[in-house]
Amino acid sequence: MSLSKRRCLFFINPADEDPEELIEWHDEIPQAINGNKRAEETLKALRLGAVDRDGLVESRRQHLMIVKSLVDSLVFTRTRPESPEALALTEDLQKQLKKAASPAGKYCAMIRARLRSEGVSFNDQGKSNR
Repeated sequence: MSLSKRRCLFFINPADEDPEELIEWHDEIPQAINGNKRAEETLKALRLGAVDRDGLVESRRQHLMIVKSLVDSLVFTRTRPESPEALALTEDLQKQLKKAASPAGKYCAMIRARLRSEGVSFNDQGKSNR
């Protein structure tokens, strides 16, 4: 068996398994859960956890700052349920966060991890539970 085929056996294949069960996020840095060897190999070989990739790390950091601002705004608007403007803004924020966390969203696993850490989840109608 070639090296590339053997290596593929150790990589996480998102088509076959959920990477979020093997990789966790510490802010913008992904890490293997409980030292999972396949997660470590995937992160290392693809340089996904490399802190020396300034552009990637900075892009992730900026994305997290935006999501944190959206979550903070959502929490703030929820304290004003009597305001029609706040209700409209709340709905817009929920849509933006749900889109960011969708599988098509940039850095979606990192975003979902951040939302979970902030206590934000979505019900079947797309409404956040926070």
